[in-house]
Amino acid sequence: MKSIRRAGALDVGKLLFVGVLWGASFILIAIALRSYGPISVAAGRILLAAAVLLVISYVTRQCFPTAFADWQKMIVIGALNSALPFFLISWSMQSISSMVAAALLWERPIGEYVQSMSVMAMIVLGVVSTALAYVIRLDIIKTIGAVFMAQAGHLVPLFGVIWSWAFLSEEISVNTPAALSIILIGIAVTRRGT
Repeated sequence: MKSIRRAGALDVGKLLFVGVLWGASFILIAIALRSYGPISVAAGRILLAAAVLLVISYVTRQCFPTAFADWQKMIVIGALNSALPFFLISWSMQSISSMVAAALLWERPIGEYVQSMSVMAMIVLGVVSTALAYVIRLDIIKTIGAVFMAQAGHLVPLFGVIWSWAFLSEEISVNTPAALSIILIGIAVTRRGT
């Protein structure tokens, strides 16, 4: 394993890109929920991401654990880190907007167009916002460290709000710019001296 180094401009760009991808998850979930239930959205996201990650693992010749105990741990981690949060986010977004969901961490069906948009949203959600983002996440953790990567969590509300406003025409409340400013100030403060 490579030693952890200081973050450079490319690393900051990767971090921002992960924030963009994860922020987009909320609008993709909102679109997918037009045709699918929260369990289907979470399961579809996980299965598509798993398929992409398996292909990447095969192509890059990654080794898989052989011990049953390791698989047990990975199942628990996967359930707590992906399955449960992805379901709970999808479930909550049945009654709150994607902007509110993004800030805290549905449209009515109009026929076949909505169905095809939901399918596309599920594919992008699983392949891009989950699988690709996780590959970049792991690269950042390996090269820069988990503390730097943790800042992506602060970028998710920012990009979630932007995507929700731009693509779903959700209104930005009076308090939203102030809340987003606090997030950006927090990122700037944590980056000082690094």
